[in-house]
Amino acid sequence: MYQSIFEFSVRYRKTKNKYSFEKEYPKSSSAFDDIDEVKAGVKFLSVFRLLVDEYVDRIGAKEMRKMLEGAINGMLSSLDPHSGLVPQNLLDEMEGEFGGLGIQISPILVQGTDRTELTIVSILEGNPKTPAQISGLKPKDVIIAIDNTFYDRYDEAVKKMRGAPGTKVVLTIKRRVMEKDKIFNISLTRAVIKVDSVKYRLEPNSNTGYVRINVFDSKTGKLVEKALKDLYKLNPNLNSLVIDLRNNHGGYLDQAIKVASLFLSSGAVVQVKDKKNLRVHSVVPGKVIVGKNGMYDAAILVLVNGYSASASEILAAALKDHNRAIIVGKMTFGKGSVQDLRVLDPHLAFKFTSSRFYSPKGFPIQGAGVMPHVVLKTPQDSLDSDKLDIKESSLPGALERKSLDQTTLPFQLPIDSDLSKKKKPSGFGVPVDDSIYVAQSSGEKDKVVNFTESLEPDYELLQTMDLAKALGHQFEQYVSRSSREKKK
Repeated sequence: MYQSIFEFSVRYRKTKNKYSFEKEYPKSSSAFDDIDEVKAGVKFLSVFRLLVDEYVDRIGAKEMRKMLEGAINGMLSSLDPHSGLVPQNLLDEMEGEFGGLGIQISPILVQGTDRTELTIVSILEGNPKTPAQISGLKPKDVIIAIDNTFYDRYDEAVKKMRGAPGTKVVLTIKRRVMEKDKIFNISLTRAVIKVDSVKYRLEPNSNTGYVRINVFDSKTGKLVEKALKDLYKLNPNLNSLVIDLRNNHGGYLDQAIKVASLFLSSGAVVQVKDKKNLRVHSVVPGKVIVGKNGMYDAAILVLVNGYSASASEILAAALKDHNRAIIVGKMTFGKGSVQDLRVLDPHLAFKFTSSRFYSPKGFPIQGAGVMPHVVLKTPQDSLDSDKLDIKESSLPGALERKSLDQTTLPFQLPIDSDLSKKKKPSGFGVPVDDSIYVAQSSGEKDKVVNFTESLEPDYELLQTMDLAKALGHQFEQYVSRSSREKKK
């Protein structure tokens, strides 16, 4: 998934037109004080010097740069799948517009082996449609070759798939169909990919709003705020809302916090733990969207799937821990780490994992994911039963799941005070009908929801909308009853 371009924090300074790193260690505790680290550094420099002096062909400046970049990337990629070199052009993708095909890929371990395959983990939704959308590519498709050339390295494959808009590229795809591998070629025309980070609409003939967040880019917080205000203008009687985070691989951490702040008036959103410190990031005060009766009188459902990752999981976990929303769908990806970005020069940067993040209640996301209250089991699941379930834990070298040391936890994390004062309508946390079960927040095991087969392609959304409408009606009755009681 673009080697996981999720949370980046740029830390560099420019000195005499050259980029240099900020000091990460005080002078009294240099990173090279340890004798083993000194020996490792000497070995590296010795090999580098030997190659420059004795390699059969002359090693010039261009070759030296390539060697150093390869060495740096080797060090980083040996640590975890999200650490590595980042070409400057990949950074542009975080701003919502870039050239390419409109797919997100990742090297995924082949079940039962130590071999990886470049696998499509999601298809980006663009405006207009991306080349991948037009071509019919699907998540879990494996890229065998690009223009008849095999690539096993992620960075080389991404570079090859990029190119000038209007040029063509042929992908050789392996797709699992009816328990058999089908191999075929697809020709795509490269295009500038414009991704709408937020889409929204009012569900026809209902009091239900729908907001889809495709990515957490630098404008997502403001766009979601605008979407909610517009929905209230379209229908002041809005009583339920569906937030769709499916296939959203994350983005900026601060934007996830801003979106959470639209639904929580106070309290923690996420805990971030690095090697030394534990930081609690709280909501941005005064940002809760208020409609006719306030957003607290609306039922909120968050729709997720196995490709919801990182910042998406932060938002889902925060709303779940605060009992602010019902999480619907499938277990999320489980990417609970934060990457720092450091710039080597204007054309090259590297990223490394600097911390793990945890839910407000201290539950780990890394390698675990967010379990929905309502787990959707669909007809497609039986067809995909033989396919590898793509999760963070299936990535080569993925960081293991680690719980927070209880001694580092705050005595009591802040919980949304406004929400804690309000009683929930009876439909919150109890069976809604014979086919739907909402798990209690006490940790009761989630039950699988079996729905009738639907011919519609997006049956997950259709069933979530039905649930939203039902809960919205219950909220409406609850608000009306509360108003009558106040008047007495």
